[in-house]
Amino acid sequence: MKKRNLTLLTLLALAGAGIGVSPARAANVPVNTTTSTTGDLILGFQGSQTGTGTPVVLEIDLGLNTLFNKLDGSTFTLSSVLLADLNSTFGSGWYTSGLVKWGVVGTTSNTGIGVNAKNTIYGTNAAASAHGSTAFANGTGSAQAGAQSQISALYQGLKNTAALAGNANAALVTQATTNSYTLTETSAANQTFAYFTPGQNAVDGVVGSSVLDLYQLSSTNNTNPGTTYLGTFTIDANATARFAAVPEPSTYVMLLGSLGAFFVFRRNRRANSPAGI
Repeated sequence: MKKRNLTLLTLLALAGAGIGVSPARAANVPVNTTTSTTGDLILGFQGSQTGTGTPVVLEIDLGLNTLFNKLDGSTFTLSSVLLADLNSTFGSGWYTSGLVKWGVVGTTSNTGIGVNAKNTIYGTNAAASAHGSTAFANGTGSAQAGAQSQISALYQGLKNTAALAGNANAALVTQATTNSYTLTETSAANQTFAYFTPGQNAVDGVVGSSVLDLYQLSSTNNTNPGTTYLGTFTIDANATARFAAVPEPSTYVMLLGSLGAFFVFRRNRRANSPAGI
């Protein structure tokens, strides 16, 4: 009895100090500023909220762009994309309805260097299969600066928006909210995120019928200008979202070289075999 009372007193003391069994995280906790910053890639799911019909966007911070521009041929799962979030937002038919769009966008700072050179932008182009889209053309520094400014506003909006319970990297907002994915995408006339041309599947595709090819656009003013295809995002009906990075060209060269050496060895072996085997 004495031991049980002591345990109870200990729990009460811990509770008074704010320690102990953690309650479920409140839904009005802002997305941590350290996980929504310039250089991150943001995934947006746009559609009508189940039950209300309100146009909403589920915004998910996928992390720094360096996770996606490795060019190493790897494939990994996006752990912050959760089935429960998509079901509760768009209903259980989110994957097959044809009414939910998705896209990914990101940018560097306006003073970046190296792989994150100044005003570098990231955007997806929808396609039926991996690398089935047309690559975006990079632009001048001033042209891409407009996109950099728009996408930077998206980071700020995400940082100041309540995170979903159980997913600190995701937030749900109405499409009309200032600095939402939707508004930053459409606020510039005849352009998507103040750079891409609408009607070219930029930046969004329809969930369930498209994959998303990711491109990095380094402006013509940077040391290494050009457009680079980085890989492809996919998602299935269980909300298992993956990114498959494209191998860098040297990987293909090494593979072809190895295959060539193998066939030369095989041919020489057959030529030197008495039976021609």
